[in-house]
Formats: sequence, C-alpha cells, structure tokens
Amino acid sequence: MSRDKQLFHLKVLGFSVWRTDLAEERAGERREVREKAGIPWDLELLQAFLRAVRRLLRDVMKTISFEGFFCHLKVGMPDPAQTGIVLGMFHPITGMIQSVFPEDKIRVVVEPVWERAMLDVFARGTLRFRLASLVVPLTRFFLTGSVRKFLKLMKKKE
Repeated sequence: MSRDKQLFHLKVLGFSVWRTDLAEERAGERREVREKAGIPWDLELLQAFLRAVRRLLRDVMKTISFEGFFCHLKVGMPDPAQTGIVLGMFHPITGMIQSVFPEDKIRVVVEPVWERAMLDVFARGTLRFRLASLVVPLTRFFLTGSVRKFLKLMKKKE
C-alpha cells in the first residue's frame, strides 16, 4: 500500500483542518494543531466556534416573528409533461405549508405555465423583531471564549 493511501486529510472551506496517519493511530487522541497557508487550525476550537454560531442563530431566530409571507410561483418547463411533474412535486409541499400555518400568515401559490419554460417568483414577507432583544445573543456570542480565540486567529492571518 502506498504512503498516500494511509493518510486521512480533512479539509473545511479549502483549509486543511486535520491530518492523521491511519497506520499510526494511537489509543489516546491528543490535540493536534495543523497549519495551512499560515493559519493555525485547532479542530476543537473550530467545533466550539461552530457550536457558538449555531447557538447565535437559534437565539436570533427566537427573537424574530414572521408577521406574514406571500409567494407566487409561475413554473413552466419546455415539455408540458415535465411541467406537470414539477407541479406534482410542488403541491404536496405547499399543502403541508398551508396546513401548518394560518392562511392569513403564510400563503404560497403555484401557477403552471404550459406554453414555455419559465420560473417567475414573487415573494413578499414581513418580519418583526426588537433590536434590544438581539443585544443579549450578540453579546453572549462575542464574549464566548472560543469565538474570541477564533477571531484572534483570523486577525493573525491578516
């Protein structure tokens, strides 16, 4: 077996995050820092940063309320049979959306165009949130130790 086939290489967004030699796996995994393009990457730090981002998104989504959403789709394919197949996929989805949400809040209309190929989308939505309610999640995010360490690493890169 060649030496290349014994290496495990993990890349995220084009950066080398983790490399290990499969032939030399050790019982106790230790913390490994890898460098790619002058950026030191630490797998645990990256995972902690991504957890903080997920928590920030979850907290921000809790502060946002959807007041209304309207979407009008005009769908057409070159062949009318294909248009029917596409509409057959859209209608169960729109039916589920309209059964879960009240019709005055969310409305989705799908209109077939049998004559030509086209996709025309008109969407309008209303969101409501208080700026003050975003202060706590943003403060929690930026004061998290892993986020601060990750941002320091990004700053060193520049």
